[in-house]
Amino acid sequence: METATQRPVSLLLIDDHKIVLEGLKSTLELEDDFTVIGTATDSREALRLVGRLKPDVVLLDLMLKGESGVDICKTLLENDPEAKVVVLTTFLDEDKLFQCIIAGAKGYVIKDVEPDELKKIIRRVAEGQSILDPQITSRVMQRLRRQEVERSTEALLSPRRIEVLRLLADGLTNKDIGRRLYLSESTIKYHVHQAMQVFGVERRAELVREVMRRGIVD
Repeated sequence: METATQRPVSLLLIDDHKIVLEGLKSTLELEDDFTVIGTATDSREALRLVGRLKPDVVLLDLMLKGESGVDICKTLLENDPEAKVVVLTTFLDEDKLFQCIIAGAKGYVIKDVEPDELKKIIRRVAEGQSILDPQITSRVMQRLRRQEVERSTEALLSPRRIEVLRLLADGLTNKDIGRRLYLSESTIKYHVHQAMQVFGVERRAELVREVMRRGIVD
């Protein structure tokens, strides 16, 4: 059997469903190298116990009733940057995943993970590693690649072209934009056409939606 430390890994479990807590506690305590030192069903109790008990690993349900699991994760790690938090969730939410990772969570696990896989993740996090559920890793890489493509695409836009796009988003015609920027109408058409090529769209309305979606213009 794998062991992460000489003494049992101390765990704090946070979930607003007591039956889930009991099931998780029973499953984890079957292992000689785990000991559950506390459970909590809300953020107030969780923060109090983390501060008092100093568990090796915190397992945090992301969907506590009426509370943001992301905010709880952030608060836990602001209070104790050395805390090792593993987020448990019933489904993958990419935005929440990235917020938790940025906050400093060491793991993000879908709840239908096999018990043995969860135990391995906990042990590795206790050792200081950062681990993602295998179901999540590919989604993370896809998003990172997508963000890199978007950054590369936006890098192709010159300050002048962004200025043209901003006026285009304001509803001005090519002629009006040319007058505003002291450029010919044909030059404006060129900038708009090149921007369409960059973003892979064919219509002006699609171009405006895309640059607004990416926050390039307000």
